[in-house]
Amino acid sequence: MNQIGISIIVPVYNVECYLQECLDSILCQEFQNYEIICINDGSTDNSSKILSAYEKKYDKIQVITHLNNKGPSAARNIGMRSAKGKYIMFIDSDDMIVNNALEELYNKAENTMADIIYFNMVNFHVDKKSLEKKYIQSESYREYEGIYSGKELFCHFIDNHHINDQAVRKFIRKKFIDDKKISFYEGILHEDVLFSFYCAMEAEKVININKDYYIRRLREGSITHTKDFKRAQSLFVVSMKILAYWSTHVFSKRENIAIEFFFRETYNSYQRYSWQFEAETTDLEVGGHAEKVFYSMLHGIHKNNWLTLDEPQIIRVSKAENVMVFGAGAGSLDIVNILKRRKIRVNVIAVSDIHKNPKSFCGIKVDSIDNIARYLKNAVVIIGVTEKHASGIANKLEQLGYTDIIMAKKLPGIYKNS
Repeated sequence: MNQIGISIIVPVYNVECYLQECLDSILCQEFQNYEIICINDGSTDNSSKILSAYEKKYDKIQVITHLNNKGPSAARNIGMRSAKGKYIMFIDSDDMIVNNALEELYNKAENTMADIIYFNMVNFHVDKKSLEKKYIQSESYREYEGIYSGKELFCHFIDNHHINDQAVRKFIRKKFIDDKKISFYEGILHEDVLFSFYCAMEAEKVININKDYYIRRLREGSITHTKDFKRAQSLFVVSMKILAYWSTHVFSKRENIAIEFFFRETYNSYQRYSWQFEAETTDLEVGGHAEKVFYSMLHGIHKNNWLTLDEPQIIRVSKAENVMVFGAGAGSLDIVNILKRRKIRVNVIAVSDIHKNPKSFCGIKVDSIDNIARYLKNAVVIIGVTEKHASGIANKLEQLGYTDIIMAKKLPGIYKNS
């Protein structure tokens, strides 16, 4: 029996309106040496019925069912483990592929023996009034013609600010995936970013085809367009994993520059999302100890100056009528986040010079300590600055009449001084 040419992996979750169009775009291909592995990832709509009907009608379709939703990473991983094809292709269940995509990709892979073929996609959305499909042309990568290593093409992408980090834009040799033990990190969003990074770093031979083989649907409510604290958690994990890989492998100067750009883009995205949410709403401690370690590694900081409060200090603050934090810098950010996690409200951020500081800090009003003394004397004051300046600030506060003053503590050092 001849080996199956392509395993097409389709995670399915509550897409009853789009699923048939997706499957039909595959089934109408002239190339017929493929299998479709659909993972019903705990769907609660009619997706299950649609899958059951298609599985009965077409021998090429295999349905694997998750009773509970596990996310696209887990669905794709089980699809890859079940795949019998020589090549793997991922298709999201609300998207489609163009005619002849499978034949052209398969033939190109066979002729070049590439580990990965990168290709373009076109986006579209349906106009709600006219129900007309409106297409948005994707970026064109003509300058990447030729055969490269994964790292070389990665550098070309970064040089031109083109980042191909979607799994659905890759046609991958299964033996490459198996040999390198590459899989999707489960339980996060942005799983494509990490998967694509590993693929690029490990592939010995890749090519890019300047054709739109994939058609992506843009719709409200999809994972791609859902913004919540899960994004911050996920981008943090992705950043950490990229950093771990980067720090344990050897790269050329050009490769290091490209990875640094990619890493900073990912980490900056995490930072943008992390500010949108209160720390207590997420299992990831935004501003917590893990992030501090990560930040110190990123910036080459060998001396740890992060601040914290011990349990007796926190209890003392929780009993206060009013709470003031002195300082609008990194140390005060640590303190504010600790108090937020304990649901302790900070009334005001005090600074020496209001003109050199923002009007608000973490959503809290910033004011001059001289002004605050006129209307908030009955407060516990937490000094959130480094030891170098803390004693002088304490003397100033005592002169202004504050008696309940807490010195934030320095976290134990993580790195030895170089």
